[in-house]
Amino acid sequence: NEIVLCGDRKMSFYTIEGKFVEKQNVPLRSWNIAALGDDYFGFVPDRFHRGRMDSVGKYKLIITNREGAIIDRKFEFPYYIISGGHPEFIQTNTNSGYLFAFNYDLNIYQLGPGPSITVKYAIDFNQYNPDTSILQKEQVEKMDDLYKYNDTKMIMPSGIAETSNTLVLRCGSNKHQKLAFRLINLHSRKHKTIVMNTPPKPGFFHGWPIYSYHESNGDYVYHPLTSLDVLETLHSLSEEQKEKMENCQGFTELINLKEDDNPVLILYKIKDF
Repeated sequence: NEIVLCGDRKMSFYTIEGKFVEKQNVPLRSWNIAALGDDYFGFVPDRFHRGRMDSVGKYKLIITNREGAIIDRKFEFPYYIISGGHPEFIQTNTNSGYLFAFNYDLNIYQLGPGPSITVKYAIDFNQYNPDTSILQKEQVEKMDDLYKYNDTKMIMPSGIAETSNTLVLRCGSNKHQKLAFRLINLHSRKHKTIVMNTPPKPGFFHGWPIYSYHESNGDYVYHPLTSLDVLETLHSLSEEQKEKMENCQGFTELINLKEDDNPVLILYKIKDF
């Protein structure tokens, strides 16, 4: 077992105890990295390096070996776009790989174990599926152009989480400007939508952030916060919000938290439905 840190065109390897092992160069700048096992790594490349798109930036996913050599390029961009979102790797509930999705692609993919890629979920929003015809008609210079063109449509999720019973998609239409979570029961295929609009700002649940459903384990999704973030959040809670949170497990322990204490995990259990 090792810890791998990815910097500007470099991967640095450390033991679990923090001892430096080696450093390897990689031929790309990356927004995200996934350790796939068997010394394979997945990267989301920076599409534009020094103002131009190179041969690596034409692809949404790059797979390398431990030595940094590219062994595969996946998902070539079908259109030219100056700016756009970058998918995040979210570990599967069974820790067997990583989930990821792209804007205007109705599939959710699994990367791993190893360099394998499969379609794990195919999503259909019916009449709310995004219209991609603009991509074949003209050059799209900014992702905002696509958002405006699909004002009332669903964009593929910017956040995904997978629990033992539920697939959670963070997505919504720009028309309403509200954070929405689509919950899909993996057993019954029932689904429902939760729209968040709680004070002090959208994306908070009684004052606590839930906007990044990017990690999950077992029946829970979780969001990590530094102790300083927790203390600042506690300070901003209204009395009504504090009363609602007092029955939540672990809330009273946060009162005695210090700034240099360990990070805190905020866990949310997705109830079966």
